[in-house]
Amino acid sequence: MPPDDPFERADQKRLRLFLYLMPLVGAVPAGVNLYLQRQQPQPSPEQRSQRQDLQVSRQAVSLATVWLLALALVNLGGQLGETPQLGVMLFNSVLTSGYFVANCWLMIQLGRGKRPELPGLDALGNRLP
Repeated sequence: MPPDDPFERADQKRLRLFLYLMPLVGAVPAGVNLYLQRQQPQPSPEQRSQRQDLQVSRQAVSLATVWLLALALVNLGGQLGETPQLGVMLFNSVLTSGYFVANCWLMIQLGRGKRPELPGLDALGNRLP
């Protein structure tokens, strides 16, 4: 296939977006993508067309950050308070399950060709560079 084949580019872009939305590991390449986009002084015309790429990267990073902060706060509260450890572990499992379900939902939306978005997460993601 020639390198300028539009179908190959669309498939590669979709695969990259799915990689960003993978739970646990997808936030790292998404963060690297955001960092590299920020380091470039002047966006080229082809990068301006990658709004969905940046939006999905922002969502993946903000979703992972919210999940990690919530886990840290629940664990800290469990250690400082006199909360039974079973309750802390149960709440941690609910948070982690919600994180996985949210990422799967975003992947399903992306697979359907819709704009992958979660209410409230867009406002947080827009604050990222």
